[in-house]
Amino acid sequence: MRQGGRFSHGERGFVRKIAPLDELDDVPLPPPLPLVRFCSAPGCRRRTRPGGRHCPGCHSAAVRRWRDEHRREIAARRRDAATLRDDEARARDSARAKLGMALRRRTLERGSCRFCGDAEVIGLIAEPSRWRDVVWVCREHRQAELDRRRDDADQRAAEVKQAAWYEERARVLAAIELLPPDEQAQLRELAVRGPAGMRLSPGAPLYVMNLVRLFRPRL
Repeated sequence: MRQGGRFSHGERGFVRKIAPLDELDDVPLPPPLPLVRFCSAPGCRRRTRPGGRHCPGCHSAAVRRWRDEHRREIAARRRDAATLRDDEARARDSARAKLGMALRRRTLERGSCRFCGDAEVIGLIAEPSRWRDVVWVCREHRQAELDRRRDDADQRAAEVKQAAWYEERARVLAAIELLPPDEQAQLRELAVRGPAGMRLSPGAPLYVMNLVRLFRPRL
C-alpha cells in the first residue's frame, strides 16, 4: 500500500485511487451574494424597501391612493377619537398644531439635534402652554430625551414629596409641644417601639416617623 502515492487498499482489499491533494481546497468559499428584491409594481425595477414589496416611491404613492380612497372613514375615525380626548390630550394636540403652523409659516425655524447636531429632527414639546420652547432631537436620540425628561419629572416629584414631609413633620412636632406632659410622654413611649422589639433613640428618623404617624389622626 502506498499512502503517499496514488493507490491504497480499500475496505475489501482491492486497490482504490486516492485523489491528489489540491492547494485550493483550503481556500474559503466566497460569501453568498445578498438577495436583491425588486419592486413588485408594474413597470418599476427599483429595489424594495427593507421588509417590503415596493420601492419607497411606489410605497408612498400606494399610501396616498389608499388614503384618498378611504378619506371618509379616516375622517370619521379622527372625529370619534377627538370626542374621547381629555383636556390634557386636547392641549397637547393644540400645541403640536400650533408648532406645525409656525413651521409652515416660517415664523419658527427648525433647529438641529441637541445631542448630535443632525438636521433631520423632530420637535418635543414639554409644556403645551409653552409650545415655542420646543426641543429639537433626531429620531436616534428621541428616546434619550424622553428618558431625561422622565428622570427630571421623577426628581421633581421626589423633591415635592420630601418638602411636604418636612412641612408635616415640623407642624406635628410643634403641635406635640403644645400637648400636656402626660400625653407627650405617652406618645414618646409609643414612638420608641421599633420593629422586632427594638427601642429607638429619640431623634432617630424612624422615631420621628412614628411620632408623626401616631399624631396624624389628631390633625
